[in-house]
Formats: sequence, structure tokens, C-alpha cells
Amino acid sequence: MPLFGWHLTEKDVKRMKCMWRCINALQRGLNRIKQHLCADDGVGVVEIILILVVLIALVVIFKSQLNTLVNNIFSSINKQAKGIY
Repeated sequence: MPLFGWHLTEKDVKRMKCMWRCINALQRGLNRIKQHLCADDGVGVVEIILILVVLIALVVIFKSQLNTLVNNIFSSINKQAKGIY
């Protein structure tokens, strides 16, 4: 299916959907942290550190998958661009 002139495979589309779900989950997590930090009930420093450690670990895990996906997309773009030129 062409997307902005790119021909992505179904596998690429599934990876992108998975990444978007992960990004949305991270955003929801960050919003929860922000709500806890702004709350007046007092959040412990240990809780904040644990949440940050989990979020950083998730970002590190998905960073490699995101890099792979972006590299695949750009290699596909380069192959198709060679056909044009």
C-alpha cells in the first residue's frame, strides 16, 4: 500500500501500528506521572524513580525496534529512488 510514495509491506505496517500503540502507552504513562507529580497527596521519591526507570527501560527496548523500522523504510525508499533516477 503506497504511503507518501512509499510501498510498505504488511509487516512494516504491523510494526508501525505496534510502535504507535507503544508510543501511546508511554504517553499515557507520562501523563499519569505528571498527574501524580501535580497531586497534593505527596508522591514518594522512590515511586517516581521506579516509574522513571521503567519508562527509560521501555524506551531503550523499543529504540532498537524503531531504528530497525526506520532503516527498513529508508532502505525501501532508496531502492525505489534508484529506480526513478
